Amino acid sequence: MSGLEVVGTVASIIQIIDIGARVIKRINDYREKANTLPGTFYQIGVQLPIFIEVVRDTKLAIDENRLSDTARKALNPLITECNSQIRILDLIVHKVLPLDVYSTTDRLRKAYRSLKYESEVAQAETTLRKYIEAMSHQRIAASRNEGAIVSDPPRPSFVNKPFNRDADHVHRAALDWVITQTHRPNGTPRLALVGLGGVGKSQIALQYAYITKEVMPDVWIFWARASSVARLEADFRQIARALHLPGWDEKDTHIFQSVYEWLSNEANGRWVMIIDNADDPSVLTAPPPCGSTGFEEPNDTNSVSHSATAQIWDFLPTSSLGTILMTSRTKEVAFDLTGNHNHYTEVEEMTQTEAMELLTKKLRGEFAESDKLQLINRLGNMPLAISQAAAYISRRSPLITIADYVEKLDKGDEDAVTLLTESTTESHRERQRSHSIMKTWHLTFQYVRRASPTAARLLSLMCMFDRQGIEKSILIGQYDEKLEKEEEKSDQLSTIGPRRLWARVRKAMRRLKIDNDQIYGQTVFSDTPSAFIDDCATLSDFSLVKVTADGQGFALHRLVQFATQKWLEIHHELERWSGKFIVLLEKYYPKPDFDGWQACQNLFPHAMRAIRCMPPDVDILHTWLILILKVASFVQEIGLWTEAVDYNRLAIGWLVKLLGSEHEHTLQGIHQLGSALNARGDLEESETLLRQAWLDRQRLFGQENEDALSSARSLRLNLRKQGKLEEAVALDVLTRNIAKRKRAGRDQSREALPKPPEALDLTLNGQFAEAELIRRQTLDTRQKPWSEEALGDIENVVDLLTLQRKYREAASLLRESLAIQTRSNSADEDNIAATKAKLASVLACHGHYLEAEQLLRQLIATAPTVQASLNQQKELTHWQEYLGAVLARQGHFAEAETIGKQALDATEKILGKVDNRTLNAAHTLAEIMRLQGRYDEALALYKRAHPVAYLDRLDTDVIASHLHWMTDCVNDIRSIVKTEGGDETCWERMNKDDASLEFTYLA
Repeated sequence: MSGLEVVGTVASIIQIIDIGARVIKRINDYREKANTLPGTFYQIGVQLPIFIEVVRDTKLAIDENRLSDTARKALNPLITECNSQIRILDLIVHKVLPLDVYSTTDRLRKAYRSLKYESEVAQAETTLRKYIEAMSHQRIAASRNEGAIVSDPPRPSFVNKPFNRDADHVHRAALDWVITQTHRPNGTPRLALVGLGGVGKSQIALQYAYITKEVMPDVWIFWARASSVARLEADFRQIARALHLPGWDEKDTHIFQSVYEWLSNEANGRWVMIIDNADDPSVLTAPPPCGSTGFEEPNDTNSVSHSATAQIWDFLPTSSLGTILMTSRTKEVAFDLTGNHNHYTEVEEMTQTEAMELLTKKLRGEFAESDKLQLINRLGNMPLAISQAAAYISRRSPLITIADYVEKLDKGDEDAVTLLTESTTESHRERQRSHSIMKTWHLTFQYVRRASPTAARLLSLMCMFDRQGIEKSILIGQYDEKLEKEEEKSDQLSTIGPRRLWARVRKAMRRLKIDNDQIYGQTVFSDTPSAFIDDCATLSDFSLVKVTADGQGFALHRLVQFATQKWLEIHHELERWSGKFIVLLEKYYPKPDFDGWQACQNLFPHAMRAIRCMPPDVDILHTWLILILKVASFVQEIGLWTEAVDYNRLAIGWLVKLLGSEHEHTLQGIHQLGSALNARGDLEESETLLRQAWLDRQRLFGQENEDALSSARSLRLNLRKQGKLEEAVALDVLTRNIAKRKRAGRDQSREALPKPPEALDLTLNGQFAEAELIRRQTLDTRQKPWSEEALGDIENVVDLLTLQRKYREAASLLRESLAIQTRSNSADEDNIAATKAKLASVLACHGHYLEAEQLLRQLIATAPTVQASLNQQKELTHWQEYLGAVLARQGHFAEAETIGKQALDATEKILGKVDNRTLNAAHTLAEIMRLQGRYDEALALYKRAHPVAYLDRLDTDVIASHLHWMTDCVNDIRSIVKTEGGDETCWERMNKDDASLEFTYLA
């Protein structure tokens, strides 16, 4: 055979390989997209990869001059015919199997159309088989000279190696786990790696294969892809071919049985089989494809005992010399393979260190570490997303930077979708599989929706929440809707013509399915607690959600949340689920009072997400605005005045348009806005709004309406801040008279004339001496010796004496109060304890620390600890807090600090972080630190105790003056810290005017 003829043969072979690869790709792409394949192309889809491999072997034999002239001449006509048939096949698949397949109708039409080409495809299949048979049998027999091919026994190798070793591989803990489980005597025979698509399972399995081959060169490594039955069968045929098993290329050979028998024979040595991408359980539970209609009974003990129900699972043997490692997105498949929950591990996103290492290896060029850290945080340390981003940036650098990429991601719009959908070919990832994180996960969502519609609905609702801290209690019973309602909405959105007709047909078919399911006792949609657990388990199996340790909450990966929302948007479902989420949040978001405080805190991140989802539906818009008012009320309570102002303005603007300026919700927003402005110090605008809310509420709902009274009280505080004391006092008298009438149940005139100032008014205005005089006059009217009826008057006088720092007189009256209560047979123990605590406070303010300490220790020792009421718990923590302050004044800093920290922790646990008593406890602990000269710690605690704008929340100017002093104190501490304790001026000023014990007493 001349050199020219050889060149022509080789050229034909190269064309066959190129065109054949194109045909295989089209068949596989169609199968992936349509989830099926017309029967006409099934066998050719199995035979064609084998044929291409044989053709490649032929080229290699020609290149290495291992074929005789006789063999070449015998094969030449077949090569020519194959070239012709493969071109015909290429034309057919591109006509019949386009990639734009959208519906079942399209697939049926393509399947029907393929029948007209059945004879041509069959002819091509026959030609390919001829060539395979000729290469397997005829060429060896026809070539008996020295250059003929000689069959050697197979040597252990890596069969079906999917791609070369990844030079950018980053070591993961899961790899160590697999190696530990298998590279030891009596290792675990079956293991699995489970996790989200794109988390790096296949890369870990591949690295394990290469490491195993290095450590044990005589081990066989087999790689099989389980994405479909056809692909798994093709890979098993390649394994059989590498093992020189007879009939590996024959259609009627039971290839799974052949490989099973070889693997079960321990004389064949050690082997490792990696089953990759086993996401769909139906692949491994399918009957193995075989030419015969049944199975023959085996003659040896290593065969599987077959029946009509035999599955591919059954042909994965357990051997003392073999290991099976599977990668899957679902724990269900992993457990079915291993039979033990301890024999599979969940591969999670990378650690920050691992993610940084991967990004650094993948990026081309120099970038700031801070930028890289920001990028991996945005991508949630997800390996595929990181590789995708690195490839995108590297190709476009310096036109695009990491900061540009992050900015597009943060927008969350079409730019972000484009970035995460961008497909990037990687050397360590199969070409047939998606290289895009969005496409990868959308395939998972589609599978979940088919397998468990209710779980998909649960995920649709969960992705609306903030991705962390999603509470179980708020989800149960909230995501089950009737199918008919959904279809009616679909009909309204559908266009006229064939699409509307097809929608109605689908509706009828689904109703028929519901009827059938009900007949057989099945439940199509169920949202009971038990069904909820099943749905959560499904999502957890696919690693789409993470369950908290206590089982009461859930979390989503950042990109899972984003991808799910975009999937819903693509399928026109996002708006509906967003509306359901808003309604749900408004329903569960409580008032920020004592009982609802914790719930407000827990739901706050979710409410913030809801606020960003302005709905187009008018009814849901109203609900959304009510939710904003609730959130505004909460942020005002925690001292975020500017945010409260902004939220209230937003709500009012839409409420006026939607409901008018006199609706109760609009007036609620005006009241809240006025209160927030008042707290922030915008007093004039606040007065205008609070007056409007008060007057309109009076006019619309009556003067005794609680909301109207609330606006009046807020207006009174505003007027007093502005120095408008006369009007403030008059308004205070008005509101108190109305409250008295309500309590007494009287139906008197709603107009009340201002009365002369009373003791309370004088106290509010800082006229303590005048107020004391009035209180003493009232007490003096009591007949001596005083009885229990005088206790309230005594306490009023004591408070006013303390405000004037007349501690000796205050202590004397408190001792008298204790004596009265002790003599009484009906005295309440809690009241006696409260009086003792107040006496201890007065004694400490007067400098009698030791007596104050003894009283406080006595109170703490006798306080109930078992089944104590909430009020008793609060009192106990307050006594502990004050004992710490008294001990610090005596120089007992170690015990003072211990008790102060205990008091702060206990108060925070009982009342929450932002309750006034918690802030007071933080202030007391700050004082203890300050007295020790630990200024940095003291400053941190002062800041915690006195958040921004806290002064504006106070009801009395006297307490405000103490806190103004404390603000100066915080500034002084800051100066001391900056000078490392050297600012003696600040230190002297603080010691000279030390009002901390008085502050604790007043609090």
